[in-house]
Amino acid sequence: MDIGEKSGLDRQAFQNYLQEAGDELLMPAKKLIEKWTVDSVPTFVVADLYKIVGSDQEQILRNAIESVMKQSE
Repeated sequence: MDIGEKSGLDRQAFQNYLQEAGDELLMPAKKLIEKWTVDSVPTFVVADLYKIVGSDQEQILRNAIESVMKQSE
């Protein structure tokens, strides 16, 4: 709730909103987490094709993005 309050939102209104709409808002993310078996942070999914786990994987992430860009040409 702190993030809502720090952003200028009423704390109680923000909490009520999340309780009412939380599952609906989070369902797409939950489905992706299950689909890609996300169990650590950061995890990057590129174009629904590549899963890259870890913050030290810059070159692998770059290669995945370049591969997708080449495929779309």
